[in-house]
Amino acid sequence: MNSLKWDHTMELGHEAMDADHKQLVALVNQLAEGIANNLGKQAYDAVLDDLMAHTRAHFGMEEKLMAACSYPYADEHRSEHARLIKDARDYRAKFDAGAEPSISLLYFFDQWLTRHILASDRELASFLAGNK
Repeated sequence: MNSLKWDHTMELGHEAMDADHKQLVALVNQLAEGIANNLGKQAYDAVLDDLMAHTRAHFGMEEKLMAACSYPYADEHRSEHARLIKDARDYRAKFDAGAEPSISLLYFFDQWLTRHILASDRELASFLAGNK
């Protein structure tokens, strides 16, 4: 199973955002490893809990940054956060109902994390850098 690779293309130049993103990538990779090695529900539970908690904290940090600098696209960015959290909760509910974590779960996290970093968060980091 391929892991999500952190490389220079994902770096935004904002220390806190980059550190959080690296941690999220590491958690997605832990989930991939658990699935690949069939570690079982307890292992998946712990990683999913960590992933959800870290995601919420990261989004909260971004939203504070947006408020502090009057980011003009804050509403759209917050809406994206809400959508991503809802989708992640839906996946978690399926897992809690007995579904096994699968490649589709990894694909979901890989895609939303990568797209969110490379698009929405890159725009936010650029705006923050220009307003120092």
